[in-house]
Amino acid sequence: MKNLLKYLSAILALTALTTASAKTDDAISDDKASGHSGRESFYFEALAGMGGAGSRNTITGPAVTAGTLLDAYTQAPRSGQVEVGRTLGSFRLGLNFSYSHAYAESVRVTTVTPAEISNVMHTVGYPNYYREYLSCMVKGYYDLALCEKLDAFVGLGLGVTSARVGAIELADYGVSTGYFSKTLFTWGLDVGLAWHVAKRVDLVAKYAFQYIPGFDIKGVDASFDRSLLNSICLGVRFHL
Repeated sequence: MKNLLKYLSAILALTALTTASAKTDDAISDDKASGHSGRESFYFEALAGMGGAGSRNTITGPAVTAGTLLDAYTQAPRSGQVEVGRTLGSFRLGLNFSYSHAYAESVRVTTVTPAEISNVMHTVGYPNYYREYLSCMVKGYYDLALCEKLDAFVGLGLGVTSARVGAIELADYGVSTGYFSKTLFTWGLDVGLAWHVAKRVDLVAKYAFQYIPGFDIKGVDASFDRSLLNSICLGVRFHL
């Protein structure tokens, strides 16, 4: 959390310096040109994010003890992303690189027998069972000008992700693995706002959703359910 706050502080400081420089170099009458919806330019964007809710994954497969359900709960994921692209009128096309990371907090073990249903929470020790995703997606956006200084946008992304999972030690329930990774198809949705604080600088706030499909656990006859990543992202966009 401290690193995230430092990152956001650096973004705000850089934006303030850029805004002051833009006001010095450009006449106030040029401010009307600061809206970016409808213009054509290359851009660079950097955002930091924090998940709004922890994620949950169900571990299933023949290796898991019969009549047992394993639900893994992780912390709210921390994430960061950078993007380079080009605006084409009201449309944008970008190449996005993102990273998301979270540690597991606990695993709920539900045992179902003819006699009873029991629930046991197991705390997962740090740093075991972390989960991280390194993704590359091509994203397309539509920008809609709400007023002179503010745009709304929606976007859709398609690409691949490298899903990496730390060691899982639940030997009593048929699952015990080392560290492993898997490359998967991924897609995502974005909805947000861009505030034009200077002629070539936007402050960006958006909600980002990413879908990660389920996958098998290497070396164990078991599998993960899908992951749904949700995060609120803040950052800055520079038009070149």
